[in-house]
Amino acid sequence: MSFRTFKLKADPNNWVTWANRDQIEVRDLDGLCAPWTH
Repeated sequence: MSFRTFKLKADPNNWVTWANRDQIEVRDLDGLCAPWTH
């Protein structure tokens, strides 16, 4: 078995990150589960 390693740059416009985890809450929007930031 082999594995590949990818180096990805973080998107500065992405609000859903580990650093912002305390500001994110998951809400149920009529059956859709999506991250929500304050």
